[in-house]
Amino acid sequence: MGTLTVRSTGGDITLQRNVNVLNHVEMYSGNIYARANKAVVWATGAGSDVFMQARNSLVVQGTYGTNEIAVVRADRLVHPVAGDITLDGVVQVSNTATGRILANAGNTLTIGGAGSIKSAKDIDLNAGADLSWNRADLEASIAREKLQGGQLVLRGQAMLQADGNVALRSGGDVTIDADANVTGVRDVTVREYTTKAVTIDVVKGYRRWPRAPCRCRRSATRRPRSPSRWAPSWSRSARSSRS
Repeated sequence: MGTLTVRSTGGDITLQRNVNVLNHVEMYSGNIYARANKAVVWATGAGSDVFMQARNSLVVQGTYGTNEIAVVRADRLVHPVAGDITLDGVVQVSNTATGRILANAGNTLTIGGAGSIKSAKDIDLNAGADLSWNRADLEASIAREKLQGGQLVLRGQAMLQADGNVALRSGGDVTIDADANVTGVRDVTVREYTTKAVTIDVVKGYRRWPRAPCRCRRSATRRPRSPSRWAPSWSRSARSSRS
């Protein structure tokens, strides 16, 4: 599958298993939850992106020290948008030239104790964004002066890792309460699928052969023989007269 678009106008989107797409993933809903029981959203192709927009809350769950953690991954861009965003899972991009993790929260943006945000290029985290902007405006460069209110928080074992630039912007407060030392490296197992082209021969159409003459002998049908009308029929009175 090259492109996946999921919309829920009146409900939520809950992810509990793998979503593997080649190029583009778009999700729109009231709330979006990527559960910690190994939910994976992965755009696997070169230049791929994942865009997730929730009107209320967007949560990528995870529990530190376990393999129970949600993963959102793409090559070029991962962009969550919501009123409140909590990233407690793994968010990654792998493109060393254009890779970007961008998060735009209208109110609060929290990188929780199990959050691992890793980009091969840049990371941009914005709190207090105007969610009425279209996607192109949200993905453009946003000056801090355009952000209104909001709160950005990093706590516990939260980790930001980028080979390029990291920018934290908020129209309100920025709270960095992360631990000074990371306790160790986490191994997260992700199931990977490979798409392979297979040629299948399909039979199309038909050929009609000329009908051969039938050389069959017809057998005469014999009717069942009816009981003879001359079969003797003795009445009770006749038998008694002979005795």
